[in-house]
Amino acid sequence: MGVALLFLGCSAGGFFHMVRQPLGERLCFYEGGAGNAVSVAHGRELLLVDTKMWGYAGQLQRAVEAPPDGTLHQVKRILLTHAHADHAGGVDRFTHAGAVLLHTQALKRLRESGKASAVPYVEVTDAVSLRLDGEEVRIFHPGVAHTDGDLVALLPARGVLVAGDVLCAGLEPSADVTFGGQLRPLRRALERLLEEKFDTVLGGHGPATTRAEVEAKRDYLAALERAAVDARAKGLAGEAAERYALAALKEFAPYEPIPLRASRESNARQMLLELTQEQAP
Repeated sequence: MGVALLFLGCSAGGFFHMVRQPLGERLCFYEGGAGNAVSVAHGRELLLVDTKMWGYAGQLQRAVEAPPDGTLHQVKRILLTHAHADHAGGVDRFTHAGAVLLHTQALKRLRESGKASAVPYVEVTDAVSLRLDGEEVRIFHPGVAHTDGDLVALLPARGVLVAGDVLCAGLEPSADVTFGGQLRPLRRALERLLEEKFDTVLGGHGPATTRAEVEAKRDYLAALERAAVDARAKGLAGEAAERYALAALKEFAPYEPIPLRASRESNARQMLLELTQEQAP
């Protein structure tokens, strides 16, 4: 999602403050304090999903490796859901991690930005399954979505999906075009997620949510896409096309906009632009 939340909007409070939330045996959700993170313990070792950034990464490290119950853990595997700094910026703190899993495109973008560290990266282009102390963790690429290098993690035995910024509770859907994201593929990625069995979603920002929000955002983007296609078919352009597309979304409750990143209006413009680019010779 980037660091725009640091500076503007109602989401900033949640961005700055980290809350540790145990979600059953060996599973913990670290909401806020930059991008959300999730830990899955297996024995004295941990799989950590995302690493936050700046001082929040240190706060996360202390929380996961020496939690309040006094049990000492060591992060042995890290999954980066994508390359944005608020999720991947703290990876350097975990120098003892044996493997950092991320999509090939995410690693490419980290290297292009000069932010790739010396940790042992393991590239995932499609899917991989881990078995941690008997528990299966399925990691897969849902397709181009928030970026072109998103990964999500499914914990089948728990019915939990860790979605990164492909799904952020209560926030406007966001596709970062500077990182290869697109709205039409994001809708298809949400459809791909819904092929799996899960009840709880731990997104990249905001609180834990449910499968129903994945369905609602899929429907929201589908309605926006249909309206944009209709607007083009009617020969509408510019503000007239945008107004037509927005009118089709009146039945949907508003999501919180992401300052400098995504709003209902900017998503309408982006959807129309994607259609124009697709139709260009």
